Amino acid sequence: MSQPVAQNRAAAAPAEPAAEKRAKRRHRVFLAGKISYGGYSTDCTIRDLNDVGARVHVPGAIGLPDEVSLLILREGLVVRCKRIWARPPLYGLSFVEAEDIQSARRAQHVALRQVWLDWTSRHNS
Repeated sequence: MSQPVAQNRAAAAPAEPAAEKRAKRRHRVFLAGKISYGGYSTDCTIRDLNDVGARVHVPGAIGLPDEVSLLILREGLVVRCKRIWARPPLYGLSFVEAEDIQSARRAQHVALRQVWLDWTSRHNS
């Protein structure tokens, strides 16, 4: 036997907002970036950012692996990240290690250097 509609609505009502879990508040931004993993890279938009993590929008992505690299194009900074949460196309990333793209040594990051050089030549003209 089914439950009355009023009870179903009460059961489906959203719970109280979850408490903020991150230690530092993120700041709203709108920055161009690239997500890279396993020899593959794709465009993303960085929506929120602080010094320990970011929320990124990755159009068309149905999932990201546990570890990715994030290239923040304007800053010329490449960051090794852990995926903390996923609600495609939005993803929460925690920063593990960052390096300047010009002095990058990790093979995956070196491959992103040309992407960054191409981007800077188009945006600094």
